[in-house]
Parts: sequence; structure tokens; C-alpha cells
Amino acid sequence: MKSQELSENLTVVSPDAGGVTRAKKFQEMLKAENQAKSVGLAMIIKHRDAPGKIADMFLVGSVAGSDVIIIDDMIDTAVNRIEEMYILT
Repeated sequence: MKSQELSENLTVVSPDAGGVTRAKKFQEMLKAENQAKSVGLAMIIKHRDAPGKIADMFLVGSVAGSDVIIIDDMIDTAVNRIEEMYILT
């Protein structure tokens, strides 16, 4: 991360409850390295009506005025990432 300039206001987002610990560690690393003036943390909660089918998504936290970094352990088709971007804008 040191090789690139980061926005002064960042929010690290976990795309699900299971990834909050990973996102929190990344947020803490950015804060410790003074990579950004403000580093927030947010999470997306998904309600599924069937396996692989998201019925609703809700954002917990604020991303207003921030550049967003989504931290996830795996991306298969990126369909969920596209849907998540809509809720983050």
C-alpha cells in the first residue's frame, strides 16, 4: 500500500458478516501506517431467499464522502461485487 497514494478518507467494507474481522484488521493496518486521514469501517448484510440468490442488501455504517475498499477472501463471478457497488454509491 505504501507505493500508492491513498485517498484522505477511506472506508473499508466487508461484503458479509463473516469478513468483518478481516476488514477490521485491514482498517487497523491503514490507520497504523497513517495511510489515510480517516479510515472507516462498514459491512454489507445480505438476506438470501435461496442459495446464491440475494433478496436484500443493507449497508451497516457510512461510506458517504469516502473512497471504498472492499475486502473479501474470494471472488468467483463478481456478480455480488457489482450488486454491492450499487448499495455503496
